[in-house]
Amino acid sequence: CVTLAVLSSMGLGVALTMQPLASIFVQTWGAQPGLRLHSSPAIPPKRREAPARATCNPEAAGEAAKKWCPNNASCLTKFEKKYMEKYSSVLRPSLEKLRSPGCYPRGSYIATMGNYRTGSTLLYNIARLWGALGAGDSLISGFGCRKLPNEVIGACSVVCKGHQYDHDTARQADVVLMSRRDPWESVCSLKMHEGGKLWCKWRREFVSSKRGEELEAEKNDYRKRCWDSMEEEEAQYQCRQLMMTQANVYIKRREVGGIVNFDAWMPDHKSAPDLQVREIAKAMGVCNEAAEDPELIKFIVSMENDLHDNPDAERPTTRMHDVFTDEQRKAHCDRLRPFLLHDLDCKMWMEHNG
Repeated sequence: CVTLAVLSSMGLGVALTMQPLASIFVQTWGAQPGLRLHSSPAIPPKRREAPARATCNPEAAGEAAKKWCPNNASCLTKFEKKYMEKYSSVLRPSLEKLRSPGCYPRGSYIATMGNYRTGSTLLYNIARLWGALGAGDSLISGFGCRKLPNEVIGACSVVCKGHQYDHDTARQADVVLMSRRDPWESVCSLKMHEGGKLWCKWRREFVSSKRGEELEAEKNDYRKRCWDSMEEEEAQYQCRQLMMTQANVYIKRREVGGIVNFDAWMPDHKSAPDLQVREIAKAMGVCNEAAEDPELIKFIVSMENDLHDNPDAERPTTRMHDVFTDEQRKAHCDRLRPFLLHDLDCKMWMEHNG
């Protein structure tokens, strides 16, 4: 049913339901230049400047933003504040460019909707720091992209992080940024996250007549059996879930006539971090003079490195989580790659770099 609903919303017709899911996704999105092998070209948004006298009131965002900065934490980390203080004279002309009229798109709603375990938190923090530097006190930022009150849109500059996408967010967002990586790495990361908390979970589609303690015992029994002998089935299930979550963002965005402004391929953060930071800024609508400024780019790349080295610091602001090494992935997930390749959809998705 999910497959049919997805295909219907894509306007591809029931005749295509016999094709593998990944084949349909590649046909639909693979034609976008650069999307399949590297980060996509940045597509700047249409500008929506805040009204001349609009004042951002973070509390007006209501329940949606109670845990967002600046309501629950600063929109800048201690590392970022110290960096700005240490290099204040060097950064001054760069920040003047970014804060000049028309450079940073004040009043814009920027949704970072990268899939689970694809570098989405890194993407969010790059966008958050561009926003904090450019929008200043008008920035509200945090986890959980959702519909915001009309008095917030246009007055506040929004940068949010999310994975689940609804039509209201799709309509309100001026910019949508995505992230992706080798699907094997994403599935592996899900397996290791918080000691396997997300692995072998009781699925919503499971039906049981048991209740209370008996149901909990059944869930625990399933989890144990899954960890002991169902690794291939679980890996393929997680792969398909990730695929559908990613597709959902593109589908809903297109249904409202929007686009994905940038799709960040995670290895590009390592091979060309300066370029990645620049292109994210351009996709957000930052003017070229500031997006290409070497001192601003250097600052944001420094933040990336600090985030990687100190993932536990200031999580209310960064939303950062555990970081895994290649050695850990090899030790815990070597068997997953062949398991994923046994599934036709996952195999095709992997061959096209997610």
